Amino acid sequence: MQADKSPRTPIKAALPGQFDQQNISHSIFHFISFFFNMRSSLQLLSLLLTFSPNALVAAKLDVNDQNSIKNISSTAASAIIKSYKYGLEQYRITGLFEILEEEYLWGATGEIWNSMLEYSHLTGDTQFNEAVASGLLHQTGERIVAFMPENQTKILGNRDQSQWGLAAMTAAEINLDIPKDAQNLKGPESPPVTSWLDLAKTVFDTQLERWGSEECSGGLHAQIFPYNNGFTIKSTGENGNFLLLAARLARFTGNKTYVEWAEKSFEWSKTVGLVKDFRVLDSSDIRDNCTMKNDVEWAAYHAAYTEASAIMYNITNATEPWITAIDGFANTSSAFLHEEKLYDIAHDQQKYDPETIGLFSKTVVTRSYARAMKAAPHVSEKLQKIVSAAAVQCATPWEEKMGSGNTTVNGSIELLEGAVNALAATQALLWPQAKALAPDVSNSTNSTTADEGGATSGADANKPGASGNAESPKPEAGKSGAPGQPGLSLGLLVGLLGAAISLL
Repeated sequence: MQADKSPRTPIKAALPGQFDQQNISHSIFHFISFFFNMRSSLQLLSLLLTFSPNALVAAKLDVNDQNSIKNISSTAASAIIKSYKYGLEQYRITGLFEILEEEYLWGATGEIWNSMLEYSHLTGDTQFNEAVASGLLHQTGERIVAFMPENQTKILGNRDQSQWGLAAMTAAEINLDIPKDAQNLKGPESPPVTSWLDLAKTVFDTQLERWGSEECSGGLHAQIFPYNNGFTIKSTGENGNFLLLAARLARFTGNKTYVEWAEKSFEWSKTVGLVKDFRVLDSSDIRDNCTMKNDVEWAAYHAAYTEASAIMYNITNATEPWITAIDGFANTSSAFLHEEKLYDIAHDQQKYDPETIGLFSKTVVTRSYARAMKAAPHVSEKLQKIVSAAAVQCATPWEEKMGSGNTTVNGSIELLEGAVNALAATQALLWPQAKALAPDVSNSTNSTTADEGGATSGADANKPGASGNAESPKPEAGKSGAPGQPGLSLGLLVGLLGAAISLL
């Protein structure tokens, strides 16, 4: 037989460090075809399932990889919304989670919506914004638009109201759109909602009217209505949130009245002894003129005072009492870090029922500490340890659910809390690269208005008023871990090849 002398296509030599991916792909294809003939189709199917999407997303959280952070945040956010819609089908009350409402945890839902709004801001994923906006609007109340719905009066506390008010403040800061059919959502007889900022202001105004100067020289009661159990208590829960709302309104609007009330409420907390050496104690009682203190320490309450102090430090250009305050709170935050985990002294020791008072504690802590670092970068070293530890701590059980392919949280407070904490704790890692929060455009020329990190161009990023806001790195197309782009890389093909050989 004569040799075949037909022209051949020359083999192109690869340069050092390069691969002829077409030839490699063809080789792998032929090998898998051969392997298919050697083994049963079930064996090959088992091999391919080893590299299923669920297996890929089960990788451990990398606190330095934005794609890893966003991947976990995305699945947690989706699970939360699915749980909400599941409850909505059963319960038919917009804005509430059925499982929380059954346990009289109305205020906790405000924390969920706050985290979902931050998810939109930090990741750029806005697909849930309409559901969140609708949920917030449905719970603003009937006669007074201030998150005081009449069907919640039996349990409505000042902290509950402020949890929703702070969510409205976040909506204003991220420029969340008011739905065009907002009035139809609330009903024709309800006062209209035209601005998230106005909604947050109204919450502040209604609480300001309750500032009780007669007992204990000031402060808010735990409960709004005197006939509710706990009315005689004045705690750092509601008073810390009042301080935080005042600070955020001061930054957003530039209105000095909010600055003054932030100072007044902080001084009251110190004078009455609820803030002592920058430890934040739980509560006191008007029946003994607030002389005795419940010295339980909640990490969430401490975090609210820390964030508020950082904001005030920022917008007052590091003046007293705020420079001492933010440094003091940053120092005492170490009490909440134990064995590389966020340790909430009250919640984790279960001095109270963790399914009521401490629900979503880690959500509040990581959010406020992360935002505090944005406003006062010089305390980042101390607070970042807690935020990073909490992210890993909260992400680990969620990663296990992701790996199993089952991220359903319907009908369980514990599972819902796990999803919310995983969302908040992981996305808190995105704050250093987050874009600036929006100032109130109607007060854009006011010198006391500043967003987190400020708006001064060319300033030192470690000083008050410095921007320090960098654009988040864009995920590369087809890169492993990039949301929505699970490309099959050369490395994965080689992995398939090696695994196939091992089965021969």
